[in-house]
Amino acid sequence: MSKCAVHMMKMKSSAMGGIQSHNQREHESTKNKDIDYEKSDRNFDLVNDEPINYQRAIKERIAELNLKKAVRKDAVTYCSFIVSSDRGFFEQLAWQEHIKRETNSRESVAIGVNEPVPFEYMPKSYQEDCFTEGSRNFFQSATDFFRERYGVDNVINATVHMDEATPHMHLGIVPVTKDGRLSAKSIFTKVELQALQTAFAEQVGAKYGLERGTEGSEATHLSEERFKLKMAQDKAEEAKREAEKAKQERYAEEVKKEQAVLDAQNARKTLLEVQGDINPLKAKKKP
Repeated sequence: MSKCAVHMMKMKSSAMGGIQSHNQREHESTKNKDIDYEKSDRNFDLVNDEPINYQRAIKERIAELNLKKAVRKDAVTYCSFIVSSDRGFFEQLAWQEHIKRETNSRESVAIGVNEPVPFEYMPKSYQEDCFTEGSRNFFQSATDFFRERYGVDNVINATVHMDEATPHMHLGIVPVTKDGRLSAKSIFTKVELQALQTAFAEQVGAKYGLERGTEGSEATHLSEERFKLKMAQDKAEEAKREAEKAKQERYAEEVKKEQAVLDAQNARKTLLEVQGDINPLKAKKKP
């Protein structure tokens, strides 16, 4: 079963140029080979209609706090979350979007028509639209979760990348406490990060059939590159476990078959023995 993947990194203002460029695809990356720039037009932001200046957006939010002291240069001003799951999960969302469209279309035309057209037979452009729309619904639910938990005004971007191997969202939060302070340390404690993982799984993941990520996993604090590697490793381990489970099930099935053959042979042997006892008795009864 697919799992929720929620990862957070604390960032200082000096890192905003890089994260802005990456999220909004302002320049082609020479390091990230996963990006297919021909698909970048399918990326979208669930908070902003147009690209934004991260530094400006953060400064404007902090200015609204009317802080008594100036913000230190080394202060954490942006907390970057990556939200995702595995590729198979998003393919399932695409299929569900297809079924929804087919159902709505058929209900508006007639009753008693044939079954929906298999998804794989639909045009490539249609499949991509379903893939994007299915993903959008999930990420919108995730964005709503973060905005409710940490404040609508504090979420400055929710950028979804559809141009890499697996869809994922980069969501940025200015760490403002409920009493109006700028303090990532006060908000994102170890306890809160664990509670966040559980709450996200219950309020968002469960709605889409996702399980909570492994409790106590270090994935919450990894760099983006190591996070992607960890996800790939976890997926490989999951596949390995599933393969071993299937192997054991096949073995158990073979054992059942062999036992069934033995039982049949024993039953036949018993039948022959009984017939051997009955036949002489029948012979004696004859006049």
